[in-house]
Amino acid sequence: MIGILSAFGAAISWTYACFIWRAQTQKYKSIDINLIKNIIAFIVFIPALIYLNSITQLKNIFILLISGIIGIGLGDTFYLKSLQTIGTRKTLSIETLSPLMAALSGEIFINENLTTKSWVGILIVSISLFIIL
Repeated sequence: MIGILSAFGAAISWTYACFIWRAQTQKYKSIDINLIKNIIAFIVFIPALIYLNSITQLKNIFILLISGIIGIGLGDTFYLKSLQTIGTRKTLSIETLSPLMAALSGEIFINENLTTKSWVGILIVSISLFIIL
């Protein structure tokens, strides 16, 4: 029961957050919002950099940084732009397909084999997200 309530709470919170983001994209550019968000995140994680002491960790941090620039930098900018362009409901309706797309990508690109139970769970999550919208 706690899991179900948590899932509904997360979906409702995400929908409300997207509503807030869309309101902000009418005042500011999507890239500006994303830049401010990422600067705040970087400042929050600066204390973790103090504990780095080996070349291996620096290499991993560099790879993570490049991944963040591509995934967070570009992905979130495009996401915010979609909220601004097509609206919250349409963007979130398309996003309900993300669990399905992630599973299909895993099957295609990394040969992941999902069980029938997993596929049923993916469908339940996608349908639930769509219903909440």
